Amino acid sequence: MMKACNHSKREQSRQLMLMLLGILCAISLFVITPVARGDETTAKINEYDSVFDLYDNWEWEETSDWLEANQNVHEIGGWQYYSREDGEEAQ
Repeated sequence: MMKACNHSKREQSRQLMLMLLGILCAISLFVITPVARGDETTAKINEYDSVFDLYDNWEWEETSDWLEANQNVHEIGGWQYYSREDGEEAQ
């Protein structure tokens, strides 16, 4: 009988501790919630500067005649001219 009585007291103290813990959590929620909501009422203003504000619109540039440009490249030696090293002399 003594063991049953001790078990019952342990169970009662455990239930009491759990109830107190629950009450403590509930009270802390009631205290913390208004404080957290108070911060929401003051809106912070974030200024945003877009990278496109300084962007210049693209405009079509006049180009030379591509047939004429190809002829000039052919006259100076084609793609081999551009592939030469700096130290090589023109042949």
